[in-house]
Amino acid sequence: MDKYITSTSIPVQEIWLHLITHRTIGITGYIGPLTPIDRDTVSSNTGCLPVSEKVKSFRLRFFGHLARSAPEEDHHHVIAAALRPPPDWRRPPGRPRSTWLRVIDEDIQPQNFGVHTAWKKAKDRDTWHQVVSTAMLC
Repeated sequence: MDKYITSTSIPVQEIWLHLITHRTIGITGYIGPLTPIDRDTVSSNTGCLPVSEKVKSFRLRFFGHLARSAPEEDHHHVIAAALRPPPDWRRPPGRPRSTWLRVIDEDIQPQNFGVHTAWKKAKDRDTWHQVVSTAMLC
Protein backbone atom coordinates (compact mmCIF):
# COMPACT_ATOMS: atom_id res chain seq x y z
CA MET A 1 0.00 0.00 0.00
CA ASP A 2 2.84 2.41 0.80
CA LYS A 3 4.24 2.28 -2.74
CA TYR A 4 1.07 3.99 -4.07
CA ILE A 5 1.07 6.86 -1.58
CA THR A 6 3.10 9.80 -2.82
CA SER A 7 1.63 12.53 -0.63
CA THR A 8 1.73 12.67 3.16
CA SER A 9 -1.24 15.05 3.30
CA ILE A 10 -3.77 12.19 2.91
CA PRO A 11 -4.74 10.60 6.24
CA VAL A 12 -4.05 6.86 6.44
CA GLN A 13 -7.61 6.17 7.67
CA GLU A 14 -9.04 7.83 4.56
CA ILE A 15 -6.87 5.68 2.29
CA TRP A 16 -7.87 2.47 4.11
CA LEU A 17 -11.54 3.43 3.90
CA HIS A 18 -11.10 4.10 0.20
CA LEU A 19 -9.44 0.74 -0.42
CA ILE A 20 -12.02 -1.17 1.63
CA THR A 21 -14.85 0.57 -0.22
CA HIS A 22 -13.38 -0.37 -3.57
CA ARG A 23 -12.85 -3.99 -2.53
CA THR A 24 -16.37 -4.19 -1.11
CA ILE A 25 -17.99 -3.19 -4.38
CA GLY A 26 -15.72 -5.43 -6.41
CA ILE A 27 -13.23 -3.01 -7.97
CA THR A 28 -9.83 -4.69 -8.06
CA GLY A 29 -6.40 -3.42 -9.00
CA TYR A 30 -4.85 -0.03 -8.50
CA ILE A 31 -7.16 2.80 -9.54
CA GLY A 32 -5.51 5.79 -7.91
CA PRO A 33 -5.17 6.95 -4.34
CA LEU A 34 -8.57 8.61 -3.93
CA THR A 35 -10.68 7.94 -7.00
CA PRO A 36 -14.25 8.99 -6.24
CA ILE A 37 -16.98 6.38 -6.55
CA ASP A 38 -20.44 7.54 -7.53
CA ARG A 39 -23.68 6.29 -5.98
CA ASP A 40 -24.77 4.43 -9.12
CA THR A 41 -21.58 2.35 -9.18
CA VAL A 42 -22.03 1.32 -5.56
CA SER A 43 -25.72 0.42 -5.95
CA SER A 44 -25.16 -1.51 -9.19
CA ASN A 45 -22.26 -3.54 -7.77
CA THR A 46 -23.75 -4.22 -4.33
CA GLY A 47 -27.47 -4.23 -5.07
CA CYS A 48 -28.08 -1.92 -2.09
CA LEU A 49 -30.40 1.06 -2.08
CA PRO A 50 -28.93 4.53 -1.54
CA VAL A 51 -28.88 5.63 2.07
CA SER A 52 -31.52 8.31 1.45
CA GLU A 53 -33.94 5.65 0.20
CA LYS A 54 -33.25 3.42 3.21
CA VAL A 55 -33.92 6.34 5.56
CA LYS A 56 -37.16 7.14 3.74
CA SER A 57 -38.27 3.52 4.05
CA PHE A 58 -37.49 3.40 7.79
CA ARG A 59 -39.26 6.74 8.33
CA LEU A 60 -42.46 5.57 6.61
CA ARG A 61 -42.42 2.21 8.38
CA PHE A 62 -41.96 3.95 11.74
CA PHE A 63 -44.90 6.26 10.96
CA GLY A 64 -47.04 3.17 10.39
CA HIS A 65 -45.82 1.70 13.66
CA LEU A 66 -46.83 4.87 15.52
CA ALA A 67 -50.23 4.97 13.83
CA ARG A 68 -50.97 1.37 14.82
CA SER A 69 -49.89 1.81 18.43
CA ALA A 70 -52.44 1.72 21.22
CA PRO A 71 -54.31 5.04 21.65
CA GLU A 72 -53.41 5.25 25.34
CA GLU A 73 -49.65 5.27 24.68
CA ASP A 74 -47.76 8.57 24.88
CA HIS A 75 -46.16 8.46 21.43
CA HIS A 76 -49.59 7.92 19.87
CA HIS A 77 -50.86 11.05 21.69
CA VAL A 78 -47.90 13.12 20.47
CA ILE A 79 -48.36 12.24 16.79
CA ALA A 80 -52.15 12.59 16.99
CA ALA A 81 -51.76 16.05 18.58
CA ALA A 82 -49.22 17.08 15.93
CA LEU A 83 -51.71 16.11 13.21
CA ARG A 84 -54.26 18.59 14.61
CA PRO A 85 -52.34 21.59 16.01
CA PRO A 86 -54.24 24.63 17.35
CA PRO A 87 -55.16 27.04 14.53
CA ASP A 88 -53.06 29.93 15.86
CA TRP A 89 -49.93 27.83 16.57
CA ARG A 90 -46.66 28.73 14.85
CA ARG A 91 -43.14 27.46 15.27
CA PRO A 92 -41.01 29.80 17.39
CA PRO A 93 -38.57 32.10 15.56
CA GLY A 94 -35.26 30.49 14.82
CA ARG A 95 -36.69 26.96 14.71
CA PRO A 96 -36.51 24.98 11.46
CA ARG A 97 -39.68 25.11 9.39
CA SER A 98 -39.42 21.46 8.44
CA THR A 99 -40.97 18.96 10.83
CA TRP A 100 -40.97 15.19 10.81
CA LEU A 101 -44.60 15.13 9.68
CA ARG A 102 -43.85 17.54 6.82
CA VAL A 103 -41.10 15.17 5.65
CA ILE A 104 -43.57 12.26 5.84
CA ASP A 105 -46.00 14.38 3.81
CA GLU A 106 -43.31 14.98 1.17
CA ASP A 107 -42.52 11.26 1.06
CA ILE A 108 -46.13 10.27 0.31
CA GLN A 109 -47.04 13.31 -1.82
CA PRO A 110 -46.44 11.45 -5.15
CA GLN A 111 -49.30 9.13 -4.18
CA ASN A 112 -51.70 12.11 -4.01
CA PHE A 113 -52.71 11.95 -0.37
CA GLY A 114 -51.59 13.76 2.74
CA VAL A 115 -50.58 12.92 6.28
CA HIS A 116 -54.14 12.59 7.58
CA THR A 117 -55.03 10.01 4.94
CA ALA A 118 -51.71 8.27 5.57
CA TRP A 119 -52.56 8.10 9.29
CA LYS A 120 -55.82 6.33 8.44
CA LYS A 121 -54.19 4.00 5.92
CA ALA A 122 -51.38 3.15 8.34
CA LYS A 123 -53.90 1.63 10.75
CA ASP A 124 -54.14 -1.35 8.38
CA ARG A 125 -50.76 -3.07 8.13
CA ASP A 126 -51.26 -4.59 4.66
CA THR A 127 -52.49 -1.33 3.14
CA TRP A 128 -49.60 0.59 4.70
CA HIS A 129 -47.09 -1.96 3.40
CA GLN A 130 -48.40 -1.28 -0.13
CA VAL A 131 -48.15 2.49 0.44
CA VAL A 132 -44.53 2.19 1.61
CA SER A 133 -43.65 -0.09 -1.31
CA THR A 134 -45.19 2.36 -3.78
CA ALA A 135 -43.45 5.33 -2.16
CA MET A 136 -40.11 3.59 -2.56
CA LEU A 137 -40.68 3.26 -6.32
CA CYS A 138 -41.22 7.00 -6.76
